[in-house]
Amino acid sequence: MAWIPYSTVRLLRSLIPASNFLFTERLSAEEAIFYYRNGLYFVYDDGSIVGMPRPKRFRTMTFAELWGALYRSSVVRDYDQDGVFDLGEFLQDIGYLVATPKTDLFFAFTLSPRYDPQDVAERFEIDGVSFPFALYHALLSCTRHFHGSDRTIEYIVTGIEIRRLSAKEAAPV
Repeated sequence: MAWIPYSTVRLLRSLIPASNFLFTERLSAEEAIFYYRNGLYFVYDDGSIVGMPRPKRFRTMTFAELWGALYRSSVVRDYDQDGVFDLGEFLQDIGYLVATPKTDLFFAFTLSPRYDPQDVAERFEIDGVSFPFALYHALLSCTRHFHGSDRTIEYIVTGIEIRRLSAKEAAPV
């Protein structure tokens, strides 16, 4: 399977509702500002994430005001600085929850070390669930590998295969 990079922003856009992303027209495809629960998160083009408590009037703030709020906030969490490099750990930290609707889809995720993407660590397969549910569990598998390496080797999703299950393959509801 060819190595295809899945950026932090691309993965987050697959998990977090689109309505939670702010100023998408002002940011590059590899940057994002989004809110989830009580937090506001800034994702930079290198994949690093900074979070802060969500300001009360964040929906009416301008782009510049949001950046100013981040700069002035006394409670900012720089996930890289805190040693949280793994997207699964970040999602757990923000209390991410995902719905589990039944589908007729099969998903296979290729998980590899970040700096050696041709070395496949695991092929994670799951079926009958939504894409966000499957992706979240693939990311948690990356986290499991990361912890299994004593946090020395980061693991990432390097491939995604999606197909419809035939009526024979689909699990009975």
